[in-house]
Amino acid sequence: MLSILEHFDETAEIPNLKIDIPAPPMLGSAEYDRDIKDVCYCIENPVNDEEFNLITHDDASYGFLRYCSKNSIPVNIGELKRHISNVDSVVSLLKKKYKRPRPKYQIEGMISQEAFSKIPDMNSHGYPSGHAAIAYFISSVLSEIFPDHTLEFEKITGKIAQSRLDLGVHYSSDVSRGRYIGEQCSSMIHQIGEIARAKDIRKKVTKKFRKISDQFNEKYSGNLGRYVNELASFIVRSNEIERYP
Repeated sequence: MLSILEHFDETAEIPNLKIDIPAPPMLGSAEYDRDIKDVCYCIENPVNDEEFNLITHDDASYGFLRYCSKNSIPVNIGELKRHISNVDSVVSLLKKKYKRPRPKYQIEGMISQEAFSKIPDMNSHGYPSGHAAIAYFISSVLSEIFPDHTLEFEKITGKIAQSRLDLGVHYSSDVSRGRYIGEQCSSMIHQIGEIARAKDIRKKVTKKFRKISDQFNEKYSGNLGRYVNELASFIVRSNEIERYP
């Protein structure tokens, strides 16, 4: 079973890394007006089928896990869920910071009563979109590990992002800022993973050269062994370490 980012440092937590976004669009601004127009249109003219929207509303990772299961893509679900929880923590902090109301509290009377009645009630603020952040995070991480499936992961992500508008629980700007959060978290995860991988490589190279040094010490009375040991130390200190996986 391939682990999500098998070199990831288990002690690292994304919330300790600072990620911020601009304040949400102000009432009366052009972006705010576009937000209202977009969400009203999508509620009345949903792009996705209702079943997909409702299933992914309950679990943003569902589409990805279902696709991976159907295509025998090995994913460590427990580890993935742990990282999703970290992304959600970042989003929750930003929701509390900006306290943007959900569209339902702004658009009553702008769409049909039937459509309005179907908008789910939410118990959190709307900015940024947590589902969008999680979807773009998962897509970025899985695409890095399984590049042959990138197109399908991106399709799933796009549908999840669209579902937030179809359901009337987010504005377009909520979704776009959620995308930024998800992609930033993914980038940070990969950076941390590369650091952990480099450390692992250094350990392996050091061990390998020490073994060689010991062998030369036995055969050449230590002279060549000391040389090899110095060479190993130089390589371990050097950025060229990546050439010796």
